Parts: sequence; structure tokens; C-alpha cells
Amino acid sequence: ERKKISTDAKALATALEKNTTLTTLNLGNNRIGYAGAKALATTLEKNTTLSTLNLGNNKIRDAGIKALATALEKNTTLTMLNLDGNKIGATSQQVLLDACKSEKLNPYLKITGLSKKFDKEFKHKSNKSSEASE
Repeated sequence: ERKKISTDAKALATALEKNTTLTTLNLGNNRIGYAGAKALATTLEKNTTLSTLNLGNNKIRDAGIKALATALEKNTTLTMLNLDGNKIGATSQQVLLDACKSEKLNPYLKITGLSKKFDKEFKHKSNKSSEASE
């Protein structure tokens, strides 16, 4: 079943690469794991319409979060990313924060699902980014 889920996530990611209209995608509670997160990360690097992505409770873990962080450095349209319930470690949260330093990062991006410490740091960094872009 796990293989089918990641295969489905990869197929969806491929379709999203060509998407020109979908702005919100709710994939919460689908257990896409690392393979699905990696496929979606590749898509996020190219997609220019998706603004809200819910990946809550998907067993993404650290490797998937790192792939998503890399994609966020290239994506300019995403404004909301929900990562609640994915057991994100401190190292991966730091990788997300470091991705926020990218000049290409959408300064209005909000990420939920970080620990309180990292959530506070992320808000501070994204506020600095949005002030710099104005």
C-alpha cells in the first residue's frame, strides 16, 4: 500500500508540473512520505500557480522536509505550507529556516507545523524578508 501511495503522489506531482489553474491543494492525511514529498518538491520548483499546499500528517519526516526546503528556494508563488503532524526534527526545521534566506523565496510564505522555537524564528525571518521586498 505504501508503494501505491508514493506512486500516486508522483503521478499527481507530474500533473501539477503542467497545472496552470489550481491554486490550493489539500493532501493532508495521505501518508505520502518521503517519496511523495520529493516528487512534490520537484514540482514546486516549476509550478507557478499553487499558493496553498496542505501536507499535514503525511509522514514526510526529515528527508522529505529537506527536499521541500530546497524547492521553496525556487518557488515564488506558494504563500501557505502546512506541515503539521510530520515529526520534523530540529535539523530539518533549520534547513527550512535557511531556505527562507533565499532572495527568490516568497516573502509572504507562511509555514505551519514547526516547533514553537522555530516558528518564532521563521516568523522573524519572513517578516524581515517582506520588509526588504517592499
